[in-house]
Amino acid sequence: RPLVGLGTEAGRADDRDEAFAAWRRFFEGLAEKGPVVLVFDDLHWADDGLLDFVDYLLDWVSDLPILVLCTARQELLERRPNWAGGKLNATTISLGPLSDEDTSRLLAALLGRTLLAADVQAKLLERAGGNPLYAEQFARMLEERDSDAELPMPEGVQGIIAARLDVLPPAEKALIQDAAVVGKVFWLGALAAVGSDDRATAERLLHALERKDFVGRVRRGSVGAESEYLFRHLLVRDVAYGQIPRAARAQKHLAVAEWVEGLAADRAEDRAELLANHYVSALELSSAAGEPDDDLRERARVALESAGDRALGLAAYVDAARLYRKAHGLAQDGSVGAARLSLSIGRALNLAGLPEDRAWLESASAELLRHGEIDAAARAEVALADATWEEGRRDESDAHMDRARELVEGRPLSETTAWVAARASRFLMLRSDLQAAIEAATTAISMAEELGIDELRAHALNNLGGARWGQGDESALELIQEAIEVAEAANSPFEMSRAHVNLAAGVGTSGDLERKYELELAAEAICGRFGVVRQARWIQGNLIFSEYLNGDWASAERRSAAFIAEVEAGSPHYLASQAYTSRGLMRAARGEFEEACVDIEQAVALAHEAKDHQIAHGTYASAAHVFELAGNRKKAEPLVAECVAVLAAEEDIGFAVTDLPTLAWSAVEHGRGEELAKLLGRYERWPWARAARVYCERRPLEAAEICATIGALPIEAYTRLRAAEQLVAQGRGAEANDQVRRALAFYRSVGATAFVRRAETLLPASA
Repeated sequence: RPLVGLGTEAGRADDRDEAFAAWRRFFEGLAEKGPVVLVFDDLHWADDGLLDFVDYLLDWVSDLPILVLCTARQELLERRPNWAGGKLNATTISLGPLSDEDTSRLLAALLGRTLLAADVQAKLLERAGGNPLYAEQFARMLEERDSDAELPMPEGVQGIIAARLDVLPPAEKALIQDAAVVGKVFWLGALAAVGSDDRATAERLLHALERKDFVGRVRRGSVGAESEYLFRHLLVRDVAYGQIPRAARAQKHLAVAEWVEGLAADRAEDRAELLANHYVSALELSSAAGEPDDDLRERARVALESAGDRALGLAAYVDAARLYRKAHGLAQDGSVGAARLSLSIGRALNLAGLPEDRAWLESASAELLRHGEIDAAARAEVALADATWEEGRRDESDAHMDRARELVEGRPLSETTAWVAARASRFLMLRSDLQAAIEAATTAISMAEELGIDELRAHALNNLGGARWGQGDESALELIQEAIEVAEAANSPFEMSRAHVNLAAGVGTSGDLERKYELELAAEAICGRFGVVRQARWIQGNLIFSEYLNGDWASAERRSAAFIAEVEAGSPHYLASQAYTSRGLMRAARGEFEEACVDIEQAVALAHEAKDHQIAHGTYASAAHVFELAGNRKKAEPLVAECVAVLAAEEDIGFAVTDLPTLAWSAVEHGRGEELAKLLGRYERWPWARAARVYCERRPLEAAEICATIGALPIEAYTRLRAAEQLVAQGRGAEANDQVRRALAFYRSVGATAFVRRAETLLPASA
């Protein structure tokens, strides 16, 4: 919608990832009909958003006839070093200077004749240095003179352009300088506003400049019915601008700004950055001349803020933050305007995934509160809660969310109060404060219905379903399914994918791992279709463990390596401990105990910081198992004790019930099997807990059969291995042999060499 000028829908969060995905799908649609060539010229002038899109397009598009051709100067490689070579699906061609022979051929083609005076040609080749633009501008200069005699030979391209401008008639030179103030692209109306010529005269002069190849006319203009032109080369514009006396530039920029401001109000947001650029230039030039103007300063600030809003609407978050920062620099220190801009900066940086967002958001919250801007301060606190929780910093996240709820308590219904209630229900669910989560979610649903914001309703329905599921209400999954349907109708891919993830967790807890995996893949597909990158990362973290459980260890290892690499590169994530845990379990199964313990220790440290039982309890259970396999009972023991203590305190562990069989293995080893079996009664409705209980009661074969119905292949295999060891000890060799062979079938399929060796030692005894 924003890309075609329709603005954003009410209640929708702007999302660059979705915008990127929309453009990608558009180009893919064209390519399905026939080959597509996209040309990006002078890409060194592009902002980071466009460069990011080109990167994204090359990474995501495959098996379609799309050629992306980019031209740029060498300095682009300072911003994107990987474009110099080695980038997947890309070839870089560096163009060196033209040879003297090629420069002569180019010049002959431009002039329509082959010969110049020998001394003139020699000087030209020396000065051109293989630069085709110099040769082109020289040819134009030569055409504009009667003979080769007394022909100037300026140094560099800028010099030759200046020489051409200097011989223009005064009226043409004045007009091209006015055009240079407007920009690379300019309009007839703007020239009439800046200079002294009427429209008819300006149009006649532009025609003369067009014939001399300084400017060109754009067939279809971008500002209403205004005739639009552009400079053939940016250097022509730069040189012409540089010839204007500095004292005159400020007034000309101000005149352009006032012309832009006076255009029709429709689609004014599209001109926001153009307006801001001219007001800022006028202000900077006036200030440099010792003529500060408070009114001009305020106009520049307002224009920059509007331009930032426009960039945010187009999901150009880095550009939005840059514009907001410039506006903040013009705002009065300590003013409410400066505080609001701090919130805008923090929000843009947060959406861009840049770490400096928190300093701005924290400052915004304090300053907005000081000015009585309660709703805005609450929005800052919610943003801080989201950012810190996703990075696995539970205490900070809780503090920010509690603060947001305190701020809006008792305030009238608004979009802010509704979103705070909805977000609060999510965090309360994650804390396992399930009844409070249900109450907050119910309130948020009522608010969303009254405000007519379906995306908010989907968010709250999802949380309500998750909380009621945690209480054992089996109909709660219907609420999450309803959240998916509401999100689809609201066209909210983030909420669609998030609800798929929570529904997957619910059915996985019930013991249907096949359905869980299908839902996670569906969520991954939604993220791919709509470009929901942040949620995609969350799904990647879940898929690692799902593929570990369903036996696709090759994929699980690839995903965990990529996930961990991002974390270790400085991008923390809540699910990092799960990625380390999964990799540690697979490494231990292959006998790589040293590497496995390194992974597991990192997982434990991260889970401890996250302080959510649903991530910590499972991590500790798996860590204890790995330490046991590595022969380090001393490190395993306190982890088992911690898990048992949480269950004894009747604290909810959420979706971590899936790790109860793993905990049972270590609990039995440490003589705490009977104790754990008694504590599992409150979780008896879940097959994972039933498998754990019967294992603790020394019935591993029965536990293995329960695991088989779930589809948890590595858990089933290890439980069968333990059952075989028990059967061998009881002298029941034939029965043991069957369990060994079933365990070996899995272990050999995933290359779990340590367990293969352990199982094979049982074969002679069980035969």
